[in-house]
Amino acid sequence: MRVRLTCVYLSESVLARIRESLSMVFHSAELAAQSHGPSDAEAFPQRPWREETLDRLERWYSAQFMADLDEGPGREYLGQLFSERDWEWWSANIVDGQTIDIEIRVLGFPISGFDALRWHCQSCGASEVKQLRG
Repeated sequence: MRVRLTCVYLSESVLARIRESLSMVFHSAELAAQSHGPSDAEAFPQRPWREETLDRLERWYSAQFMADLDEGPGREYLGQLFSERDWEWWSANIVDGQTIDIEIRVLGFPISGFDALRWHCQSCGASEVKQLRG
């Protein structure tokens, strides 16, 4: 599935922020799972180390983006990026100075976690995030 981002800032800097922060989120989830054993979708949210890792990730995210994750859906969306999504990052292409196309691999319908991806991209400087059809 293709997702188009319209950016307030230069698309190169927005994409760099998106990649850096998603790498941190995905890497944190991998490290947590490796150090505490495999987990299935039902057991993962209840594990105590999940909250500890998510707390550390929240502090990092807040410092990077000067975001107060206690206001609005931020903490919930960060948790979805961390563990509860039906998509995988595939690739990204800079279309022009204010536009980025992201390809995600969809693992299930309806797509859970897309609102989290939208929120994340907007935190990184996208003004609009929309799914492209076709």
